[in-house]
Amino acid sequence: MRLKTKVVCQSCGTPVEKEIFKGTEINGALSDLYCRRCYMFGAFTDNAMTAEKMSEIVHQKMIELKFPRYLAQLLAEHVHTLKRWVPSKN
Repeated sequence: MRLKTKVVCQSCGTPVEKEIFKGTEINGALSDLYCRRCYMFGAFTDNAMTAEKMSEIVHQKMIELKFPRYLAQLLAEHVHTLKRWVPSKN
């Protein structure tokens, strides 16, 4: 049996289960890393966004969706580990 890997946006952590939810590259190709709320036409939709602000947004959204507070906090803290927010080692 083959397990399906769950894809999450590497900016906000939202599950990206269908292609319609994927962001797009500048050439129109679907992004394998980011959702359409965070990334469109090869650029982030909010260039002023910070990991701290994204963490706050994720936490608030989870509370609105009635997630347990401990889980909302855990998911919000996870934002800092996503590819967009981890400094490149180049």
